[in-house]
Amino acid sequence: MNNIKILDCTLRDGGYINNWNFGEDKIKKIFRNLCSANIDIIECGFIRSGQYSKDSTVFSSMDQLKSMILPKNPKVQYAIMIEFHEHVEDLIPEYDGKGADIIRVTFRRKEWNGARDVIKSLIKKGYKVCVQPVGTASYDDKTLINLLNDVNKLNPYAFYLVDTLGMMYQHEMRRFFYLIDNNLSRNIF
Repeated sequence: MNNIKILDCTLRDGGYINNWNFGEDKIKKIFRNLCSANIDIIECGFIRSGQYSKDSTVFSSMDQLKSMILPKNPKVQYAIMIEFHEHVEDLIPEYDGKGADIIRVTFRRKEWNGARDVIKSLIKKGYKVCVQPVGTASYDDKTLINLLNDVNKLNPYAFYLVDTLGMMYQHEMRRFFYLIDNNLSRNIF
């Protein structure tokens, strides 16, 4: 608990309200304000295939993201989310320090085998990669521990416990927390 970081996901999660159409000027203003607020990690939006608009935080290339965040604040890490089922890993180039620093990869339980390969590839490309299973409430203890053993072998930047749909009860959250805390490598946030 000594290494707490604040991740703001306004530009990604907030997009569920406005279909990610914040407007280019507002997007840039949000970036500036989050940097001024000393937020550790700014989640910039999604990378998905498809049409791109400068008014949106759904990007179809890392270059589009770069144009929104340059010049980067050296005190901030910039994150982007990809959903495994979107199959956008080919849209992500080698890490060059100008776009996202962190890539958060979400996947459903049945997608883990494919997601593992994508995560491994993104780590090799030089990104800090976060592993984020969707619907963690559907995991039994054995399945979660098996997932954590695989994650430990990959050695990503972070692993997330997310109550995706707000369906977890307090006792379930505690159970998952303790399973993760006792089985996740100490090298992984």
